[in-house]
Amino acid sequence: LPEQPAFTAHVGDFVDDEQIFSEIDNTAKMLNQHPKFNSIDMIHVLGNHEYQGDDGTKAKTIYGIPDNDPDISKNGCYSTNYGNMHISVIGWTDSTEMMDAEMEWLRDDVNSSDKTWNIVFTHQPAYNKNPADTTSLMFNKMLPAVCDELGIDFVFNGHDHSYGRTYPLVNGEKSTNGTV
Repeated sequence: LPEQPAFTAHVGDFVDDEQIFSEIDNTAKMLNQHPKFNSIDMIHVLGNHEYQGDDGTKAKTIYGIPDNDPDISKNGCYSTNYGNMHISVIGWTDSTEMMDAEMEWLRDDVNSSDKTWNIVFTHQPAYNKNPADTTSLMFNKMLPAVCDELGIDFVFNGHDHSYGRTYPLVNGEKSTNGTV
């Protein structure tokens, strides 16, 4: 048999509207048709759609997100370890004050890790395919510098509903030792 992954990840907007039960139910039914999804952990990032109707509490409960989040973002941030990887998660935000606090949390979180690989999952990308998205511009101004400072190996994100990839970057420039 082929080797199975240790976990999967979804970077937000798992359904279109968290307030519509049938969307969550239909997604669960779809995943239940594939037995591998029943036996594998999934890292969930809360996207803007997960915050529809509340502060993310409902989505956090549905997706089983851990309670090791910082006080500033009780439902959007958390971290976990898988083997030699430390994974820090930052959910959707449109507040620079919250993003500042989340960047401080990220520093503390990554600096307390002894894992080989430090990976960040966010909802909004720092390098967005949609230049009109002002929340991603906030991430562009704030996240890359902290990732450079911390030596983050990879950042995975969603939000703009298209695929994009960078070269390894430091200070926004291509570098052999930068974050992808």
